[in-house]
Amino acid sequence: MSGKVSYSGPWSPEAFTGRVFSGIDFSKRSLVGANFSNSVCKDCDFSDSDLSHANFTNADLYRSDFTRAIMYAAKISDANLTRAIFFESYIYGWLPNGSTNITYARLLQFSLERRRRSGVVTSEASPNVRSIIFGDEIGRTEDLCRTDYQVGIHRYTFSNLDRKELAMERSQIFNRLKWMYRGNHVGDAAMHCLYYEHYYLTRSSYRYSPLAGVEVRGDRPKTTLRTFGSYIAEIVSGYGLRPLRILRSLTVLFTLFILATISINTVSSSSGVQYHPAGSDASSTVVSGSIKTLNLVDNNSVGTLGLHIVFYYGLKSMVTPDPAGFVSHGLMMPISLVYFALSLALFALLFSSIFLRLLKE
Repeated sequence: MSGKVSYSGPWSPEAFTGRVFSGIDFSKRSLVGANFSNSVCKDCDFSDSDLSHANFTNADLYRSDFTRAIMYAAKISDANLTRAIFFESYIYGWLPNGSTNITYARLLQFSLERRRRSGVVTSEASPNVRSIIFGDEIGRTEDLCRTDYQVGIHRYTFSNLDRKELAMERSQIFNRLKWMYRGNHVGDAAMHCLYYEHYYLTRSSYRYSPLAGVEVRGDRPKTTLRTFGSYIAEIVSGYGLRPLRILRSLTVLFTLFILATISINTVSSSSGVQYHPAGSDASSTVVSGSIKTLNLVDNNSVGTLGLHIVFYYGLKSMVTPDPAGFVSHGLMMPISLVYFALSLALFALLFSSIFLRLLKE
């Protein structure tokens, strides 16, 4: 990186503890298990480095660059990540806590390794495992997952991932980021992470429990039903987190109800809606078999009901199962009740979502 100075000290995991670095280039290096705890690393370049199991506890990493760095099992508790860059970095499995300062840090555009990484600590070498010396230059970090390798006492093995497992990993990362943003009182980002935590958990088909880490394939009908319900919740309400999506769903529901009302009153003589304005005589209402089935009874005369009255009926039915001035009969009775129940649920979600939006501030 332009303006950075290459590190010229000893390459050993403990050589960086409690030291002060400014504008140092640590990029494209194998730094597995490096101990940067209690160090100051301002404007340093860690891009394209392997920082698996590195320790940045209580480190000041102000404006440092971790682009495409591997952060598997890296400890960043109580670290200062202000303005740090994690663009396309591999942060699955890292170990932060809520007190980590992430003000203006670029965290949301992370990447995932194409194969699942597992780590063990062992001092024994294996002829079947590639050996990398600590501090050596490495190739592209995205290619490290192609073969098993070992750096010092840390050995990493890899297995294939399917699409659902990748989705679960993304969900877990967003869960971690959510708590970090909450700890830093960044409400907008925390809500964003909460949404995508649900979004990717849905696409994992709940294959694994996000809390216990165990498979839940045994109860496939329940899992399938829960996944289907989660997709519905995403489309209808954005998991109760997107007010505009809920308003869109209310608009669609209202439109469908209006169309159903007109259609039923068009084709059926036994189902429909009667409208009785204030002061009208309900006994004189007549139901016809055309689109003018919705009848306006006023002063004992029968007239056709205009679309504005149909919309009025749809709006009132949203908030009450028995709108004053209207009498539904036949098929319209259960339809209006279902419409009212769905509208009520969406309004409850809308108010809850707005409350959450206000609370995050």
